[in-house]
Amino acid sequence: MRTSSNRVLGIVRSVPCLPLSVLLCLSCSGSLRGQPRPSEIRIQAGTATFFESPQHVTFGGAYRKYFGRKGWGIEPEFSWMTEGNHTDNILAINLVKDLSKPTARRIWYMVMGGGINKQSTRRDVGLSALAWGVGVKIRTGGRWFIAPQCRIGVEPNIRLSVFFGFESRRRSQ
Repeated sequence: MRTSSNRVLGIVRSVPCLPLSVLLCLSCSGSLRGQPRPSEIRIQAGTATFFESPQHVTFGGAYRKYFGRKGWGIEPEFSWMTEGNHTDNILAINLVKDLSKPTARRIWYMVMGGGINKQSTRRDVGLSALAWGVGVKIRTGGRWFIAPQCRIGVEPNIRLSVFFGFESRRRSQ
């Protein structure tokens, strides 16, 4: 019989905790002086294909915090993926790099990250979840935006999603 401490140890073994802890601490820190990019709150909807099972419907949310003038940021994210009686819950910490200027109307970005994938149909603690992808953030006016994105991940999957978001403050010009 597994105790709660055994579950925690299982999670610790399946995730590189030190890099994730550092990224999480950076995301919770205050704004950096001279930071031209505001933090973002994102809501996600989309689809995912795991190659051994049918299409999954995905929902989730994320918080993106930039930590430098070069467009680097971190993004804790939760995604809920469901198909019939099968559900995946993914908690990930992503590293983000903007590829366009912060004042552009369309900002291309690259995202990569990892975390834990907890599946409802399995009794294990969790699987490692890794993903890499690209997206474009399109400003729709003021502080609102829409951001279609494509990711390829391990456990093998392809995720197509759209984020609807809000910037915490107006960007610097």
